[in-house]
Amino acid sequence: MQTSSEINLRNCLGEVFVVGISGHKITEEEEVIMKRLQPGGVILYSRNFKDYNQFKTLIGNIRGLVGHDIFIMIDEEPGGAQRLGVFDGGFTNGIPKWEVINGGADKLKDLGIDVNLAPVLDYPFDKSTFIRKRIPVKDIDNFRKFNRSFISILKEKKMIATLKHFPGMGFFNDDPHIKIPQQSIDDKTFNDSLLLFRDGIDAGAEFVMSSHAIYEYIDKDYIATFSSKIINDLLIEEMRFNGLVITDDLSDMPVSNQDNTHSAIGIMALQAGHHLITYSHQLERTAMVYDEILSQIMMDKVLEESILNKCKAIKEFKGHYFEKNNNDIK
Repeated sequence: MQTSSEINLRNCLGEVFVVGISGHKITEEEEVIMKRLQPGGVILYSRNFKDYNQFKTLIGNIRGLVGHDIFIMIDEEPGGAQRLGVFDGGFTNGIPKWEVINGGADKLKDLGIDVNLAPVLDYPFDKSTFIRKRIPVKDIDNFRKFNRSFISILKEKKMIATLKHFPGMGFFNDDPHIKIPQQSIDDKTFNDSLLLFRDGIDAGAEFVMSSHAIYEYIDKDYIATFSSKIINDLLIEEMRFNGLVITDDLSDMPVSNQDNTHSAIGIMALQAGHHLITYSHQLERTAMVYDEILSQIMMDKVLEESILNKCKAIKEFKGHYFEKNNNDIK
């Protein structure tokens, strides 16, 4: 029989998980897992989208499976990666078409999206960077202005903006979906990247997503995802970011390998300072990761206290966000 403390720990662990589902509908097996894990968030992809009515129904069904407020998340980057295409035509030769972008944000809100995993702040300091194709704005001043305006639009629609990928990916040629990026970065360029994130935080973005890359300037041993020097010391302490820090996907990228299991990297990310750990694919495997992390927590009082504190921060954030949204609807 589970003790009350174990039940509380299970519920708190679920809050730090962001998970994905496989298709247009939730399968019976996925329903069972969702009810058991009670995740803090669900990230949706084009694989989950058939049409607007189906997508809206899916989101409603997800909310019905979880006994608490849950973040519904998506990647919709104007000019970059998109899952639904609501911002198609939002740029012409690097110039934003705000009526299109504003209308796209309205569609996201109407569907039930809480968190947009955008904007991308990875300005291409290296013109050969893999991420350049996701940055439609041509110079850094206009890039900064665009990000401020986009964050403002999301806030007006009562959605959460996410700055990614901290502390910046625009220095690297290698794509972290294929290989862990690692290149030397000079002080000025690194600080210029941090200023973009500082500006985004000041503009009101409440989520920051970290990167799966090594920044020797700060930490030569760990990628940002696992680096307390980068997440806790730099982002949270030095830059005084008081929102929620989320990982990039941990399920299907080189960050997970034979030396680092899916559960091990989740724990490492939490220890580095993240509030939310993302497993975007294979929900059945994510359930096993949850069980493995739970077993670890129950044997580690320091880790248990850390999880309980993160859970408290997430619930407080959700309490403010969902209460404000519900009041606005009334």
